[in-house]
Amino acid sequence: MKSHSKQIFDALQYNRWGWVVIPLHYPLLNGKCSCSKPDCPSPGKHPLAKWKSVNGDLLPEYRVQTGEDIKRWWSEHPNANLGIITGQISGIVVVDIDGKEGEHSIRDKELPSTPTVVTGRGRHLYFKAPDFETKNSVCILPQVDIRGDGGLVVAPPSIHVSGDVYKWVEGTKDLPLADLPPWLRQLLKPKEKQKDTISQPATGIITEGNRNDYLTSIAGSMNRRGMSLEAIVAGLQEENRSKCFPPLSESEVRDIAKSVSRYPSEAPYEIHKKEHETDVSSFLRPGGVSERVELVSVGNLFLKGFYSVLAGQPGGGKSLLMLKLCDDLARGGIILNGYARSDPMRTLFIEGDYPKNMMDWRIQRMKLSVPFPAVQFVYKDEFLSDGLALDLSSAKGYSNILELARMSKPDLLILDSLASLQFKDENDNSAMKTVCLSLSRLAKETGSAVVAVHHLKKVKRSERTLPISLDDLIGASMISRLASSAYGVQVKEDEDGQLHIVKNLKSWVNPPGTFTFRTKNTVSEEEELELLLDVTPFPEESNSTGKVRIINTIRAGHSQEPFKRSIIARETGISDTYSKQVFQDFIGRGILRQIGHGKATMYELVQ
Repeated sequence: MKSHSKQIFDALQYNRWGWVVIPLHYPLLNGKCSCSKPDCPSPGKHPLAKWKSVNGDLLPEYRVQTGEDIKRWWSEHPNANLGIITGQISGIVVVDIDGKEGEHSIRDKELPSTPTVVTGRGRHLYFKAPDFETKNSVCILPQVDIRGDGGLVVAPPSIHVSGDVYKWVEGTKDLPLADLPPWLRQLLKPKEKQKDTISQPATGIITEGNRNDYLTSIAGSMNRRGMSLEAIVAGLQEENRSKCFPPLSESEVRDIAKSVSRYPSEAPYEIHKKEHETDVSSFLRPGGVSERVELVSVGNLFLKGFYSVLAGQPGGGKSLLMLKLCDDLARGGIILNGYARSDPMRTLFIEGDYPKNMMDWRIQRMKLSVPFPAVQFVYKDEFLSDGLALDLSSAKGYSNILELARMSKPDLLILDSLASLQFKDENDNSAMKTVCLSLSRLAKETGSAVVAVHHLKKVKRSERTLPISLDDLIGASMISRLASSAYGVQVKEDEDGQLHIVKNLKSWVNPPGTFTFRTKNTVSEEEELELLLDVTPFPEESNSTGKVRIINTIRAGHSQEPFKRSIIARETGISDTYSKQVFQDFIGRGILRQIGHGKATMYELVQ
C-alpha cells in the first residue's frame, strides 16, 4: 500500500517503450498543488524535484533511469502524478489541444491515427519526433501547443486539478506513433533566422502583426523566472499599454499569460502565437445529442459514475441490505429476491464502523457466500493500525481509497459509513461540500456506483411511524444535494418483528419503487435476511384477485393449524402492506380468527 501500483506499472511500461518518465506534483482535494505554493500556475503538472541543470540539460538521474529508480520514486511519493519528457530523448512530440477552442482550431486539419490521451481539458496527440529539433511552442494555433525538446507532458493515470483522470483513448494506446502531418511539420521545422523578427524596433513601438509574438516572448521569460500568473498578467498589460499600437484587449493579454503559465517554469518557449479574435461560435450547440446517452444502474438502485446515499437509524439494517445486495450481484440474475435482474457485478465494501471479525460473524449468520474477488472488503481499523489514512477528508486518505478502487475495479463501491470515513463537521455545509465533491470525483474517476451509508436523525418512538424525508438525514443538506439518489430505511414494529421499509427520497432519474425487508434475530435460529418485495406501495391488482389468492393459499396448505401472515405473504408474493389489509378485512368478516398479540400473533381459518 506504500507504493502507487498503477503509476509504477504504467511508468515501467513507458520506460520499456523508450520514454523518459518523471514524478510530478499532484493536485490536492482543495484544488491546490502539493508543492504548497498558494498561487501555483500549474498544479499537478510540474516535477517534484529539480530536473534540469543551469544550462537546460536534463539531469543524469532522469536521463539514465532503471526500473528500480522508477519503483523507488513512486514508493517515496505514492501520490505523485506521472510525467513524460518529450522531444528527441524519448522520441516523441506531443500536440496539446486545449478545450473547445483548440478543437475548433484543428477542425479542418489532417490528423493521422496515433496514440491519444484525454486530459482534464482536451487531448494530447503523441507523434514520432522528427529529424530536427522541435522546441516547445505556445499557441502554434489558438489553444494548440507543442511539447518537444526540453518539455514534458502529464501522462495517464495522473489526476488533473479538475478531478478528471488522464486516460488513453480506447484503442489508441498500442498504435504505432504516427509521423507529424505535413502541415504541422512545416510549422515546426526551423526556419532561417530573420534578424529582429520579434525584437523591439528602434521606434520603441510594437506594431500590428508583432504584438502577440512580443508579449508571448516576455511571458515566457517571466514564467521561466517562476513569476505567478497575476504577476505575468500585470507585466504584460503594462507592456501592452505602453508599447503595442494599437494595444491588444485585456482578455487577449490574459489569454497569452494563461497559456504560457500552464507549463513548468523551467521549459523554454519558441514563439508561434498568432493574432486572432476569440471565436465563440464553436461553443454554440443544438439541444440534445446525436448518439444515445445511457445511464447504467447497479441493481436498479444506484447509478454508475455518481454517488448515492443510503440512510437509516443505527441498527436499522442498512449494512445488512448492502451485504445482501453485493452477495446477489456477485452471481447476477435475480437480485434482492426479485427486486431486479442484473449481470454479475463486482463490489468493493469499505467498512469504517466494524472490524473484520464482526463483519464475518454477520455474513455467517446471514448465510451469505460473498465470493472473492467479486466482493472485496477493506477495513479502516487495519489501515489505522499500519499508520495509513483511509478517508474522504485528506489527500492521502482519498488517494488510498482511489487506489483500492483502481485495483479492484468495482461496479459498486460501498462506504460504510460516511461518518467514519471523513472527519469534517457534518453540520457545516461548506466543509461537507468538500467531502461530497470527493464522493462525486471518486465515482467519476472509477466509473463505479458509489454508495455512502449514512444515518437518520434520532426520533421519538411516537414519531417513528411518520414518513421520512431528506430533512431527516443527519448533517448538512449538501450531503443529499450533490447525490444522484438518496434512500431512507425506516423501521416499523409489527407482530412479526421489525419491518424495514426502503423508500426513495430523491432521484435524478425515474425513482425506484419502495420495497421492504425483514430481519429475524433469535437465540435459537440464525439471523435471516428475507426481502419481502413491495416495488410499489400498493400492488397493481384488484382487491378481489388478491383476496382470492390469499384465501385459496390458506385453504390449500394452512387450514388445519395456526399460521403467520408473513408466511402467506411470502407464498402468494403479495406485499406486506396489502396482505395486512386483507387479513384485517377477513377478521372483520369472520373468515379468520386472530390468536395472540405482538410478535406471537397467529391466525387460523374459521371452519
